[in-house]
Amino acid sequence: MDRLCSHCHRLPDPEVLPKEAWPATIFQMGALGGFGANVPGEIDLEAVAAWYVDHAPEELPPPQAARVEAAPRFQPREALALPDTGRLPFVSSLGVADLGSSSEPSLVICDMHNGGVWRGPATAAAWTPTKIADLASPARAEAVDLDQDGRMDLVVAVLGSPMAMDHLLGQVVWLRQASDGGFETIVLDADLGRVADVQPGDFDGDGDIDLAVAEFGWRQTGHVFLLTNQPQPDGTPRFERTELDGNHGASRLVPADIDRDGRLDLVALFAQEHELVRIYRNGETGWSQRHEVYRAPHPAWGHASMQLADIDGDGDADILLANGDTYDNAVLKPSHGLRWLENRGDFSFAAHDLAEMPGCYAAAAADLDGDGDIDLVASALAEPQIGSVDVARLASLIWLEQTEAGSFRRHVLEVGDLRHPVLALRSHDTGELPDIVVGNGCFDDTLLDAASPCVQIWINATR
Repeated sequence: MDRLCSHCHRLPDPEVLPKEAWPATIFQMGALGGFGANVPGEIDLEAVAAWYVDHAPEELPPPQAARVEAAPRFQPREALALPDTGRLPFVSSLGVADLGSSSEPSLVICDMHNGGVWRGPATAAAWTPTKIADLASPARAEAVDLDQDGRMDLVVAVLGSPMAMDHLLGQVVWLRQASDGGFETIVLDADLGRVADVQPGDFDGDGDIDLAVAEFGWRQTGHVFLLTNQPQPDGTPRFERTELDGNHGASRLVPADIDRDGRLDLVALFAQEHELVRIYRNGETGWSQRHEVYRAPHPAWGHASMQLADIDGDGDADILLANGDTYDNAVLKPSHGLRWLENRGDFSFAAHDLAEMPGCYAAAAADLDGDGDIDLVASALAEPQIGSVDVARLASLIWLEQTEAGSFRRHVLEVGDLRHPVLALRSHDTGELPDIVVGNGCFDDTLLDAASPCVQIWINATR
């Protein structure tokens, strides 16, 4: 069994899933590219599934119920909606960016269900959303002045389909801002698998903006690659593709100079069966080195998001991970929650469990209470009906207050509304502590109230 499974991931213990989930899981594994590559002869998947069913529990331990604090630091005071464009929105990306043409920063929203990329003032009083593009399931938008003309643009990762499947409908799209504040849609790369993330950065140190791309794909499609900018004589970007990794399942990328040599490296989070974090080192001889700095205990871990932050205040970049994806097997697991990978130097990271949170899907780090250290906030996503679990009793938004170096006190801000796939932090000026902005969504939107807001803002008590 170990030879069959462990060439892609750690050998899973039967206890990580209930009996009823194992047959479908084993046959899904059998459909993946490279399955059984190191095992000679024909593999009897029915026998493998039967072994796991025989050794698995009937049910996993039930998630612990949560209660909202009597006087939390944050209060939900603002709710934002998008115009009715068909299905209820699924906010797949939420960012706060200075796009110009306004004294206020903009909220930039990707609606994966309806295909819209929207912008609007980041306050409820002035909220007048404007659609700036229609794309096929946009996953994430990042603000960057790609052509360096002084106007902020957006680069967008386009999935091509909201649900996981193998196709070549994914794209990398540039929304180029014109002098009148409008945006032109320019496809930079196409015929890709589902593209989950695009991150800008000057990776080759030549002064222009390159792009790192996470092509999540599904079972047979997916890569991590660079689009290196080779500008034309008129300054218009033109890109050449360089593959960094042939594995599918990359869901999040973060550019950062991990080894402090003056060159941007790239940190990648992989979901699917890999469930790991890799760092691609941008060295003097190119991208020949990659470091696997974390691999989850089993392939049903459900990694959903990643952020870099100096969590312990020692001057280097740590990694904050959220795992709680239930869309592979519809199971809320005791292993769902927040984890901190402490940077020990020389591409070595120590994993620390921070909080259990069923369905944990997004996380962010910042000083939320003004005491000079980094706090954490996390949100959860799960369908309103998931097995026999009563999701109405589970925490959907939490704040982890860092009370001393590496120690956190958990505060439950909200219970029962597990439809927050993304979150962001918003400050109106540098002197204010940030508010929490959560984006909402649910794949089975027939189970949601049509009047539900697509974005909610939790105001920091200092304001």
